Amino acid sequence: MADEIKNNQEKAKQSAITKETLGVVISLFTTLCLICLITRDKVFFTPGKAVNAFFLGLFGWFSYVVLAGLLFLGVRLITGKKLNISKKTIAITSLLIVCLAIFCHAINMGNTANYANYGEYLKLSYTMGSEGLKSSSAGGIVTALLAYPITLLLTVVGACVLTGLAIVHFTYYLVRARFNYANKPA
Repeated sequence: MADEIKNNQEKAKQSAITKETLGVVISLFTTLCLICLITRDKVFFTPGKAVNAFFLGLFGWFSYVVLAGLLFLGVRLITGKKLNISKKTIAITSLLIVCLAIFCHAINMGNTANYANYGEYLKLSYTMGSEGLKSSSAGGIVTALLAYPITLLLTVVGACVLTGLAIVHFTYYLVRARFNYANKPA
């Protein structure tokens, strides 16, 4: 029985070290990527420019949101702090961010009739990031995967109305959930 308890304690120590190590790696990687994203080629020269172009091509303006989320995750793994947030709230917040990215991307890229096909649209969404933040698309290629079909079916105005309604709905849910949580007796 004592050996079993000792083994369980050793496994717990090993998993805590693994989480902390993973948190440090994620935090360092994300910090370096954020530096490259902010400074482009001023600090890390050619590699910084490549990282900048990659993230802006992949996520567009929302690269900052993605990297901030990864940094938050890394710090959380290092500290071992648990959030008192339900998985449903995390999912709704993620959907809210995706809808906001699609909304911005649809406005930024314009009408899909301006592009020959889906492949050209995706390629342009990615390559716009190569010149930096000023020329990048709002959501990069990741958001373009969703924005193109929606904009193709509904036009830019329809896509903005649909995603705008989704943004209002998800925001309402988050605000309502926050007030319900705050008003619960302790």
